[in-house]
Amino acid sequence: MTELTIPQIIFGFLFWIVLEIIIALFLRVLFRKLNEYWIAYISAGIVSVIVAVFSKTPSLSKFLITLLLGTFLMGTIFWVCWLLIRLIFKKKQTDQLPDQQGEQ
Repeated sequence: MTELTIPQIIFGFLFWIVLEIIIALFLRVLFRKLNEYWIAYISAGIVSVIVAVFSKTPSLSKFLITLLLGTFLMGTIFWVCWLLIRLIFKKKQTDQLPDQQGEQ
């Protein structure tokens, strides 16, 4: 087994997140009524399947471990990031509201 370098790990993590964002945006357009956590975990599951298939894991157990851990960990990370981004944008919007009311 080859050892991964730090830049390879960072690139792989960023590539995983970008794929997850693309799939999540596509799912969000298709299924508007799903909550953010459903979209985060479904998109993480899809990316986990892609990664597990293309990583050429030798056994079924390693395939399932990659699939389950990837779905759980990356789905949770993506969901938390999504919530933080929404919180930041909502805070910026609410910060602007009193200024707009004062001008009128």
